[in-house]
Amino acid sequence: MKMLITLPLILSASGLLFSNSSMAITPSQMQMRVSATCNSYASASRIADPNVVYEMCLNGAKESMQGRNSVCERKIRQFREQADTLDGMGRAEYIEIAQAYRMGCNAGKKPSQTNDESKSTEVKSLSPEEIKERQDIQSYGTEIRNALGRINEGASSLTGQKCSINIWFAQNGNVLSTKVESGDKDACSYVLSRIKYIKFSPMNNSQYKAFRNTPVDFSF
Repeated sequence: MKMLITLPLILSASGLLFSNSSMAITPSQMQMRVSATCNSYASASRIADPNVVYEMCLNGAKESMQGRNSVCERKIRQFREQADTLDGMGRAEYIEIAQAYRMGCNAGKKPSQTNDESKSTEVKSLSPEEIKERQDIQSYGTEIRNALGRINEGASSLTGQKCSINIWFAQNGNVLSTKVESGDKDACSYVLSRIKYIKFSPMNNSQYKAFRNTPVDFSF
């Protein structure tokens, strides 16, 4: 069953390739660092298309390597503002793609000559608040995925059928309502009959903002 619910927290370790930040690196080494960062993040993507994630990371690195740091900063800010207008899986996917762009921007920066820059740029790119928010979203996304993933148990008669629905949650974890967007009648009836019995954990504010309206695609 297709269950794209989780948002990974990826802090790439590609900085270990060039741990001495006071040492100049060649263009080919820079390309290796960018490739390692973008490949690492794309291969671990859970929501967005890995190809899109990789290309977005490369775009950020390219602009950073061209010295367009102000462009990186502006786009990162725009990503953050746009994410705040989205809900559910759309928001989670957008955050993942936006983080890929940020990873690329940081990977494409030239190493600093100061010892204060010795840590990997990927780790420094996320504030403690951002890390906590992504951990919270990832944790709740896993809970939703695991709970909804059990819906297809004992549904062998529905093999080959699909159903896409929207689920509206209350912050206390209750399912407020559901709406079928598309799919096979039998599959959708089965999904709706199972969802109403599921009780989720209460959400904090960041979790509720991400998952209060969650589109889910079921494929049996």
